[in-house]
Amino acid sequence: AITRLTDQARTDRDEAIKLGSQQVSKDGAEQLGSKADTINQTLTSIKNAMDKKIEDLDKELREFRENNKSQFDNVEIAVGNLARTTGNLNQVLSSSQKRGQWGERMAEDMLRAAGLIEGINFRKQTENEEGKKPDYELMMPPNRVLIMDVKFPYDQYLTHINAESDAMRSQAKSDFVTAVKIHVNTLAKRDYISNSVEESLDYVLMFVPNESISGFVHEADPTLIDYALSQKIVLCSPLTLYAFLVVIRQATDS
Repeated sequence: AITRLTDQARTDRDEAIKLGSQQVSKDGAEQLGSKADTINQTLTSIKNAMDKKIEDLDKELREFRENNKSQFDNVEIAVGNLARTTGNLNQVLSSSQKRGQWGERMAEDMLRAAGLIEGINFRKQTENEEGKKPDYELMMPPNRVLIMDVKFPYDQYLTHINAESDAMRSQAKSDFVTAVKIHVNTLAKRDYISNSVEESLDYVLMFVPNESISGFVHEADPTLIDYALSQKIVLCSPLTLYAFLVVIRQATDS
């Protein structure tokens, strides 16, 4: 009887464990299936959101590329135009005759900007008693004139700017100072003051039509101004020339 009871108890225990395991497996599968659905729905939502975000980013990148292409095209065009303009300017400045024409054009623009009128307030290329022609004569009442000549010491300045060593740069600066002195001496020897048809003022204006070059004159040799004045030559940059012209205009009006 004890043996039978023991065997029956063992059988009942095994059966209970089996039934319990089956129930647990069933319940676990049901819960896992429910959670799997929830997880799947969540992942799907995340995937859809990521797809939408990636699509938006792709769209923004395409627009960014298109805008950049347009801007780069415009920059390339602008750089090309600038290169052509620079090339044209270098071509103009490489010729002494064209430099002189450019300097005279700048002088005329400044004369007109100061309110001076050709034929009334200034004359161009008028022969004096020696047959020489100063670039400009600024007429001042009652019968006085102020002579102005345009000079453009560009070659030595360009050599200094492009020098590859300190020694070459120093030599170019010395050559530049010499060139400016030659211009000053040339104007002094022409003696525009004594040979003028009208009574001329005691000084001649020497117009250097570039602020950088004019500034370099003072940097290269500060005594050049005094040297020029000793020869009765006044060095003028575009800024200082305009100041002179405004004073002349006001004096004429007065």
